[in-house]
Amino acid sequence: MGNTLCRCRKLAGPDVALHPRCFGQVWIFEGIPPEAWESLAGDLVRRRLSAGEDLFQQGEPAESMWLITAGSVKLWKITEDGRILTLDIRKAGDLLGENV
Repeated sequence: MGNTLCRCRKLAGPDVALHPRCFGQVWIFEGIPPEAWESLAGDLVRRRLSAGEDLFQQGEPAESMWLITAGSVKLWKITEDGRILTLDIRKAGDLLGENV
């Protein structure tokens, strides 16, 4: 992710977990009135990962949906014979866990 700042941080500063204007303009939240953004913000979490850090691991229950705002995420799994298989690479604007 380099030195790219999250839009939330640019809008609200480093001490705010997630600013409603950050996610309110994202396509998945289209149609949600701005007055509902504040309520929704309490259920969302901003998380910054280092390169190579796992967001989740194979076999964990799917309980979250993730919106990538910067950088990319490689989806991979280990096959029964121990090979690493790349399933997809998601980039900024993409969702993970959309089937949750």
